[in-house]
Amino acid sequence: MAVLAIAFLYHENFSLTTTYYTLVDETIPSGFNDFRIVQLSDLHNTGFGVNQRDLLRKIDEAHPDIIVITGDLVDRYVTNVDLAMDLVEGAIKIAPVYYVGGNHEARLEDPEEFFKKLEAGGVTILHDKRIALKRGGSSIDLLGLSEPIFGLAYEGTSDLRETLRRLTETTTTFTILLNHHSENLDIIADYQVDLVFSGHAHGGQVRIPFLMDGLIAPDQGFFPKFTSGIYQDRNTKEIVSRGLGNSILPFRVFNRPEIVVVTLNPRK
Repeated sequence: MAVLAIAFLYHENFSLTTTYYTLVDETIPSGFNDFRIVQLSDLHNTGFGVNQRDLLRKIDEAHPDIIVITGDLVDRYVTNVDLAMDLVEGAIKIAPVYYVGGNHEARLEDPEEFFKKLEAGGVTILHDKRIALKRGGSSIDLLGLSEPIFGLAYEGTSDLRETLRRLTETTTTFTILLNHHSENLDIIADYQVDLVFSGHAHGGQVRIPFLMDGLIAPDQGFFPKFTSGIYQDRNTKEIVSRGLGNSILPFRVFNRPEIVVVTLNPRK
């Protein structure tokens, strides 16, 4: 029984799964037909093969146009920057990589030094920034929110709203937001954001099949609401990744580490 339990937990925590979504929306420009986005979140120092070989192979198999990372590449309790850099340095060879940090990066002894390493590796950091992605004569806006405790822009709800207002006030096209936290969709939906990528909830860590979406998540407590899949508030859709690693609890149950792949298609 002990051997079976160990084998089960190993499978649940290191056997990668890929979840595919197709988003059809009339606001997606025609130039972005079949545009493919891979989302990674909450690595927390987890290794998947030598130099992240297994994880990078799964990413490559998805044939992404871009890769987005929604925070917590490292874990503040036992930090291994090399595992994070193995991932980003391999990922940047597959597709452009865009990143926002999470609460664990914010609590590093020197988060700015970590960000410099990411940028030196070719990663674009989107802390409270907006850029335009261009393809086929069309463009979409890609936005990113910083972790509140970075102290870069906001510390509470009112400052979050001001940051979102500033980022979205002149956008006129399909807008994607990278945000580590999944629990503030109701605020984001007040602004011109079409699609949000988030994480932080770790899929609820322990999931009981057919009964609930997870046992516990940071900032949501027990029986959290935003843990995995697609949620919608008004015109804003949010995709929440179950993530790749662990932090609150040392293992996952019925909650395998997840790579998210989203394909954009304009409504015809």
